[in-house]
Amino acid sequence: MGLWKLLATDDYRDEMLRSPTQCLVAIVLGALACGAAPVMSQTISYVNDYPEFQMYFYPTSSSNGPGSVRDRAPTFGGYSSSGTTGTEFYEGTSRDPSRRGSFFIAGDTSADIPLLQDVARYQINSAKIRVTMMATQVAPDFGFFLPYDNTLDASSAITSETDADPGYPLEMYGVDFQAGKEQFGFGPDEAAAKYFRLGDQRWTSGPEDPYRMFGIDANGRDVENSIVGGYSATEASGHTSQFTPEPFAIGRAYDAFGDELTPGADYTTGDEIEFELNLALPGVVQYLQQSLAKGHVGFAVSSLHPTTGQTGNQAYPDFYLDALDVGPNPDGAGPSIELDVTILPESSGDGDFDFDNDVDGADFLIWQRELGSSLQASDLQAWKANFGNGAGSLTVAQSVPEPSTILLSAAATAFLYHLTRRRVIAVGAPPHE
Repeated sequence: MGLWKLLATDDYRDEMLRSPTQCLVAIVLGALACGAAPVMSQTISYVNDYPEFQMYFYPTSSSNGPGSVRDRAPTFGGYSSSGTTGTEFYEGTSRDPSRRGSFFIAGDTSADIPLLQDVARYQINSAKIRVTMMATQVAPDFGFFLPYDNTLDASSAITSETDADPGYPLEMYGVDFQAGKEQFGFGPDEAAAKYFRLGDQRWTSGPEDPYRMFGIDANGRDVENSIVGGYSATEASGHTSQFTPEPFAIGRAYDAFGDELTPGADYTTGDEIEFELNLALPGVVQYLQQSLAKGHVGFAVSSLHPTTGQTGNQAYPDFYLDALDVGPNPDGAGPSIELDVTILPESSGDGDFDFDNDVDGADFLIWQRELGSSLQASDLQAWKANFGNGAGSLTVAQSVPEPSTILLSAAATAFLYHLTRRRVIAVGAPPHE
């Protein structure tokens, strides 16, 4: 095999870092610890079939605090009415948001997933939340339909009544807090900054007091009044114009046989709704990482289904909850949370891409392989800045290099040059030898 072909293979590059006889170039790059066993990561499967926090919210006193601990949770909107000139849309407030009926679920992860200060060590592999449809509102004989919609509807399309597909999607968001609250609370810890399932209210007693917890999209925006605009907990002005949020996930519905419903088909009781979080959105990953560092994960479920008396004749969905203290809901399955998380080893510093506590040539090769996926061009600067740090790395001499060092450096440069051309050369005709 010619040198150009040999250098183009991943196996050869791996072998260079393993074999003492072929480690010369890697030593020049700083990989003196060739063949050393890597620090192992840990993958954790977190499954919570009875999330500790399940609460339905509606802007009345009967669904604050203990009043919202119940066995069902409907979702619907309140943002329009039928006037003499047609449909009229109105903004939501901090006491009566447009996402009028919603529910929140959260699970305590502190006993299963370690609390880390470096949140980047949480590698989120997958995140799924499942809920089950009650569909008690579906009554086609009386003109009440609940069609399945698995695509996001633009807010402007809803208010201009130009949304072409039937139904409204089920939307999942993260959760944020205000008015003295900062995170979910579990167990006996009654810290004032924590929101507890029993005793705390989403709406406090004052007529002007805003909601304490609210849904946020992947960009960190308060979504409660996104459909038309209105009060916002995340805007500095306290007000938002209409916008289309970026959900963490859109619910996909499956029947009893595990087949996804056809868009436009009606929901039935027992349909399972799966929210698979979109981990391609950086804001979703960061939210999960920061939540795990606090010992919990929490999500908001809402939809914009108009209720009777507003517009249209669609029913609105409702879901089983297992939030009653007397035990699991006897009529159906409550929500579940599933996470697959890898705890990455603690790194000694920037540029240690293989987490072996030194910054060397092996890290450079990983950077080259992962460029454009998990690593970016800017990460090379971190590698350069920290090159030689950690046990096993080659300390770069500050003096004028010896001739042999120059030759080794030249060999390494040529090797890296061929590696950078690997993908181009491999698909074309081989060079003349």
